Amino acid sequence: MRRRRFAAGLSMLPLASTAFASTAFAQGDDWPTRNVRIVCPFTAGGSQDNIARRLGAKLGEFLGQSFVIDNRTGAGGSIAADNVAKSPPDGYSVLLGGIASHALAPNLYARLPYNPFTDFETAAWIGTQPNLLCCHPSFPHDTVAKLIAATKAEPGKYQYGGSGLGTSPTLAMELFKQKTGTDLTLVSYRGAAAAAADVLAGHVPMCIATSIH
Repeated sequence: MRRRRFAAGLSMLPLASTAFASTAFAQGDDWPTRNVRIVCPFTAGGSQDNIARRLGAKLGEFLGQSFVIDNRTGAGGSIAADNVAKSPPDGYSVLLGGIASHALAPNLYARLPYNPFTDFETAAWIGTQPNLLCCHPSFPHDTVAKLIAATKAEPGKYQYGGSGLGTSPTLAMELFKQKTGTDLTLVSYRGAAAAAADVLAGHVPMCIATSIH
């Protein structure tokens, strides 16, 4: 069956991400008969967008239809998840979901416009994305020990780029601050790609980035 071939094809792709979820699959062996939309919760150029585009290209090759990437950013993945949850349950709108939309958001927001447990059917688990602490080459405190010492000596002086409130990179840095007793100031971006670009340009000294693994 095409649906079985689809799931098998996903499991063989050398990609890393979080959960790849959708509303219900289309019925019948002829799916897909038209373009399929992969909704990515984060901005173009980031690691999750990169995964979505590689995934779409491989699935298009495998199933003979185009998989179009639709970036729906904001609210830590909740906007993208809500968009797919409210789409027809025909298998033509799928979500590159993950920890932000399906684990963090339900615990951060009192009300969500979608139910992460009942509004989606998981198609396949693709992989994981570790969070990495990155800094500009000119930043003198280029080890964790040096960074902790510097931020304790001058609390609030240093900034870090994060991919928005409620996302795993920002929460990872908040946990780091809590565990080490340090004080760093968040500069919030709409996506990890923008934060990493500003670190490379020297506008902010460091960021938490996600890696394809």
